[in-house]
Amino acid sequence: MNPTVWSRLSLLAVLLPSLCLMPRAAAANPGSTGAGTERQERASDGSDPFIFYASAGLAPGVTLHRRGFHVTTRLNAEVGAGFRAPRRDITWTLSFAPALFAYFGRRPVGYAFDLVTTATFGPLYLRTGVGVSGGLPTGEQLRPYWHGLGGVAGAGFEFGRTRRFRLGIDYDLRGGFRGQLAQTYALAFRFVF
Repeated sequence: MNPTVWSRLSLLAVLLPSLCLMPRAAAANPGSTGAGTERQERASDGSDPFIFYASAGLAPGVTLHRRGFHVTTRLNAEVGAGFRAPRRDITWTLSFAPALFAYFGRRPVGYAFDLVTTATFGPLYLRTGVGVSGGLPTGEQLRPYWHGLGGVAGAGFEFGRTRRFRLGIDYDLRGGFRGQLAQTYALAFRFVF
């Protein structure tokens, strides 16, 4: 099977569960307009534990190989839903998270599509996800690149009066269909909407 077919199948495998998640999330909160602030205000007083979650971020980092590393910048977004327990200051979300990896010295970008779950305990957050990726460098050469499966894990802290800013460390591990392996460490900056 050629890489184009693999990338299309991988994209389909990630998009289908996320499309199934969103209609159920909207049905669980009838009459809502989709305004995240309104839902979060209602959740904070304990009357509605369901929340809508969205974030966008930037994560400079390095992708390691045997003789060194490649410098990269990851642009990512997350959209999903979850539950909040305001009295215990705990939140859990499940989200669809597309990301682009820009490698210095190479024009085509890499990409990833993950399903990510995030749990917050006060100001601390933990996140983990699984999904598909493509356009990652093979070893010390930026080309040729490959498609694969893998995921991300991260931890960090939320800042600000309303905890809308996140700063943390992400570890991204992807494995190719021919035994390739890419490990990326990134410093993640995220804004939560």
